Amino acid sequence: MAESGGRQVRPETLAFIFGLVRDAPERQLHDLEALDAKMVQIFGAASIVIGLAGISDTNLDGSTAVKALLVGALIAYFATAVVSFIHLRLREFRRSLHADTLWNELWQRDVGEIQHALVADIAAAYDYNKQVLHEKGRTILAALVLAGIEIVLVGASITWSRVG
Repeated sequence: MAESGGRQVRPETLAFIFGLVRDAPERQLHDLEALDAKMVQIFGAASIVIGLAGISDTNLDGSTAVKALLVGALIAYFATAVVSFIHLRLREFRRSLHADTLWNELWQRDVGEIQHALVADIAAAYDYNKQVLHEKGRTILAALVLAGIEIVLVGASITWSRVG
């Protein structure tokens, strides 16, 4: 039996846990890719909306309110671009031990010890990746809020230039 924190780990328990968590980092990687795709969609929508700002005031001598709304929209768009860049920048994402590492480091150990080492490594990778996913979740929320502000400001500038 393998030991964990001074206690004996039953082989069937270890095998059960290993079976449940062995592909957890790969599932997290799928979540990461989905969050990145959402960020690209948010930034794409923000880019389209800022293009609509051009129809809000065809007169260069337009009202100060429309100009202020457009400047606000441009600032929100720029902030969305910065948040998108932060979100999409290269960031290390941990996976569990791979075949080359397994052989080089664990070839002389029993199967139970190898499974124990893998479960410990998967748990460490999962914790690290969880933080990366939470950070990406926060940047998605920030981008949504900023894009929403931009949409409201562009919509208001178009409305104001037509009505006001």
